[in-house]
Amino acid sequence: MVLQAALGLEADVPGGKTTAVPTFAQAYGPLTLKGLRVADMPLQITIKTDGNASVLASEALTVFHERS
Repeated sequence: MVLQAALGLEADVPGGKTTAVPTFAQAYGPLTLKGLRVADMPLQITIKTDGNASVLASEALTVFHERS
């Protein structure tokens, strides 16, 4: 749960969506999480020290990772 909160990870499995908006990137970045799965679809997230995230995901999975 700590990692989920720090990286702003939220999953909407039925909707095939996930959100990755890191809030404490300076404390953890750079960091790459591999082997994640949402709705049985692969997901890889890279958190940069500036707080931005880049993702690699299945085309069927919508990932929101922009900071507002």
